[in-house]
Amino acid sequence: MKTINILDSQSVSAEDAIGLHQLAKIVYKTKRATVLTGAGISCNAGIPDFRSDDGLYNIVKAKYPTSFIKGQDLFDVSLFRNDETLSIFCTFMEGLYNYSLQAKATETHRFIKTLKDKNKLLRCYTQNIDSLELRLELNCGIDSTKFNELKHNTQKLFRQSWCDLDVVQLHGNLHKLACTQCHYHYEWTPEKQLKLKEGEYPECDNCYTKYQNRLYSGKRLTGSIGILRPNIVLYGENHPQSEILTKGLNLDITLKCDLLLIMGTSLKVDGVKKLVRSVAKGVHELGGHVIFVNKTPVTKQWFKFIDYEVLCDCDNFVRALKYEIPDLFLTQEQLDSKKLQ
Repeated sequence: MKTINILDSQSVSAEDAIGLHQLAKIVYKTKRATVLTGAGISCNAGIPDFRSDDGLYNIVKAKYPTSFIKGQDLFDVSLFRNDETLSIFCTFMEGLYNYSLQAKATETHRFIKTLKDKNKLLRCYTQNIDSLELRLELNCGIDSTKFNELKHNTQKLFRQSWCDLDVVQLHGNLHKLACTQCHYHYEWTPEKQLKLKEGEYPECDNCYTKYQNRLYSGKRLTGSIGILRPNIVLYGENHPQSEILTKGLNLDITLKCDLLLIMGTSLKVDGVKKLVRSVAKGVHELGGHVIFVNKTPVTKQWFKFIDYEVLCDCDNFVRALKYEIPDLFLTQEQLDSKKLQ
């Protein structure tokens, strides 16, 4: 694995500059790229990442020093067993939702859109729950109904539907609420947002209606009324769409991807580790490359899977690509105009 350090763009060594030029050529020549993104690509949008010194985990730890061993507990399903931790979860998620409403797509998000527009993007897998990709009209395929349709489709229809997706949200979508009981999905409303902000959880209207109907009909009351939470996957719970994601990933591996670009993630989540190993294997079998871009270096376990490690802010890496290979970022009309000059 070759490391290219451009954290300080004002003092890049000659060797690193040459390495960056080589990477730019690889990106420019790629025919099919798979992109994996993490919280690091949304930091410049105004959304804190999780594991850095000023990330969300440490923000939570400082705000609630006695409530959590570590900030990661906020994303653990066990917090639903305790009223205090559930209340903090509600408040925290409303705050994160607010961050995402005010955020704007970054240079890295626009780069992913550029790859799509240039027919170079096979798929983007994101660990992020902020849905900023939707601002650029990328098809995130996040609707649960869509996934359920995929689940029951024939192989041919599944392939067609899956290949329509630009972005696969591995950990769900913060901009939807889901019932913990019946799994019915809701949009955020001012009323629901206010409840969550105050550390309370909204009840599920669907469950409540069913409960009332059984009560008035004199039928035996079964189950309970669920509560609403963001439609995201927490640590310690099974992924509701794991079967679909596994089937889709296996399909993507057969589609001859020649570049895996990993951006803004520390590769600490087990499912993501497995994804990287699988995709990297397929890329290397085709003679392709795996590029890792992040401010912090990878651990030794990744040295045999990653060809190039770029220590850099993700947006600065995209800006460097724009300098090295400007044509990639031009529209066809701009390219035609350039030829006539």
